[in-house]
Amino acid sequence: MASCDNREKLQSMLEACENQKSDLINQKRILRKKRENCYGIFLEDLKKEMATLPNNKRLQDYLERTATKELNFLYNSINIMPGNNQKGQLSQYQLLLFDDNIRRLCLKHNLTSESAFLEMISKYGYDNVIHPILENAEFLRAMEKVTKLACLDEIFQDLTNILNYQGSYVTYRYVKNYLRNVLNTDVSKPDDELIYKDYDQKLSYVLRNLSNIASHLLEIRNQIPNSRLSVCNLRLSRVAKRLERSNITDDQRIFASSIAFGTTLEKLKDENYEDAENLIYVPHQRILK
Repeated sequence: MASCDNREKLQSMLEACENQKSDLINQKRILRKKRENCYGIFLEDLKKEMATLPNNKRLQDYLERTATKELNFLYNSINIMPGNNQKGQLSQYQLLLFDDNIRRLCLKHNLTSESAFLEMISKYGYDNVIHPILENAEFLRAMEKVTKLACLDEIFQDLTNILNYQGSYVTYRYVKNYLRNVLNTDVSKPDDELIYKDYDQKLSYVLRNLSNIASHLLEIRNQIPNSRLSVCNLRLSRVAKRLERSNITDDQRIFASSIAFGTTLEKLKDENYEDAENLIYVPHQRILK
């Protein structure tokens, strides 16, 4: 009799386990569906961003003549800062490879890696060795083109490139949005006067209030699961804890320049850091995990 009771209890427990397993599978399926829906919304938002108004002539001219290196935080975001991009850095060599003709030309001359490309540039620069590819006019034009903001603008017209280099895209979008706003105001003033209006004062303010601004962005970032900052993400916690009288590091100065560039002095004085919040993003590959 006891053995029969035990069998019934065991059977009941097994049935309960199977029911729980079935419920977990269903919940997992529902959760997966919700994540896929979120990813779909994310992609639609990106497509809407891409469909914004085309560049006016003033903005386009500025993008075409301005070197990415002039904005140190953007240059660092696409070349140096780890974790920003699923496909790695957007180095000069990588940017060249987006052009099919240049990629074939590099392959023809055995420039099949970043290291081979840098070795060729080094020999040309320091040993005065003329590589055959450097006598190709198309390649030289491409070398000049990839140093400009317009090159980033061009590659980020493609959704796949945005997803592969999302952190770099977020920083570039932040820059472009600011440029679009300021270059659409007073046509009588030079571009740089509008773009760098109050810049020294803005940078000074940010450097004085570095830990407070970093703490604000850290709080926002921590409220958004799996999010990160496209500029100095790994240093954000450290900057938030920075002692007031400690020396400013190179990383902190780069971080400060990104905040100062994309906002106004009035907003900073009002402790309004909403513009800098646009540097926070969720890597798309984390949405489905």
